Amino acid sequence: MTRGMPLAVAGIVILCCVGGGLWLRAGSATADGGAATVPVIPKIDVATARTQDMPVYVRGTGTVEPFQQVTVKSLVDGQITATHFEEGQMVKAGDPLFTIDPRPFEHQVELATANRAKDQAQLAAAQAQLARSTSLLQHNFVSQQDFDTQKATVGQLLAVVRADEAGIGSAQLQLDYSTIRAPIAGRVGKRMVDVGNVIHTADDTALVDLSQIQPISVSFTVPQERLPDIQREAEAAVLKVEARAADDEHVLGVGDLKLIGNAIDRSTGTIALKAVFGNADRQLWPGQFVNGRLVLRTHRDAIVVPGTCVRPGPEGPVAYVVDAQNRIRVRPVKLGEKAHDLIAILDGIKPGDRVVLHRQEGLAEGTEVEIRPAAGGS
Repeated sequence: MTRGMPLAVAGIVILCCVGGGLWLRAGSATADGGAATVPVIPKIDVATARTQDMPVYVRGTGTVEPFQQVTVKSLVDGQITATHFEEGQMVKAGDPLFTIDPRPFEHQVELATANRAKDQAQLAAAQAQLARSTSLLQHNFVSQQDFDTQKATVGQLLAVVRADEAGIGSAQLQLDYSTIRAPIAGRVGKRMVDVGNVIHTADDTALVDLSQIQPISVSFTVPQERLPDIQREAEAAVLKVEARAADDEHVLGVGDLKLIGNAIDRSTGTIALKAVFGNADRQLWPGQFVNGRLVLRTHRDAIVVPGTCVRPGPEGPVAYVVDAQNRIRVRPVKLGEKAHDLIAILDGIKPGDRVVLHRQEGLAEGTEVEIRPAAGGS
């Protein structure tokens, strides 16, 4: 009796454990069965179809270049006596930059002028003598030979006077060159010589660099595959180019396409383009790296959605539209042109429609969905 009691208690404990395990398993199965009956509503991101002008453009990277750039040098020898600009100053065409000692050139002008006066006096005397010889020849008081000699002397002196006038012009030109002027409008750079330096044209000494930045140029490259489209649009109208900062968001200027390169770079498969910008606010600066956007055409009032909203269907492209009851409606769409991350919809979607942005897998007609609060691309 005493020895059988522990065995009975042990049996009761074992039965309780087994029963508790079966009860827990049954409860778990019931819970799992209940969860399986609850439908899972997928969460999605949507984009709202909208109407806007959609530019179709070609993007390329490029560099800002001066419209014109000149290295100013002297055309005469001499000592620099004055400078007339500050480094970095904007100057107009014809503004004085340097003055070379003008006195030697002024003396050359005076000498050439004096020589002309002397020869003009001799010419006047010879012309007077020729007039007298003409009258005497009519009365046979002078020989034909003497008359011809006097006539030749007048012609010779006329040539000498013309040579003197050319000499005056040359001397005056040298005097004008002693004031070195800006050949173009632009911004002067660092001064390379100072007052007191003696300049020799044979030394080919650079005095200062001058860059025209209003207007200014941007050279950039685009893939060669876009060349036929660019040429076709350029024949119809002047194409606009946007110069954008490195972030590709901030527009630094809008200019006109002026040049399509005459050869494709075989090493990169690109074609070079060049555009000119007014640069009134000087946002573009020589040597600056920019992103160039060549606008080929603009679709006015186009219905657009992000390109990821369109999926291939069994009979053509489709879009998954969310109706007012947050249910999926699969709509066939007719597509227009694509411009990078946007695509124009010609038929099938109206402005204001909510379209599934991505991850359309598993969605079907009538599927109930939940829209995430922060809808990307809307």
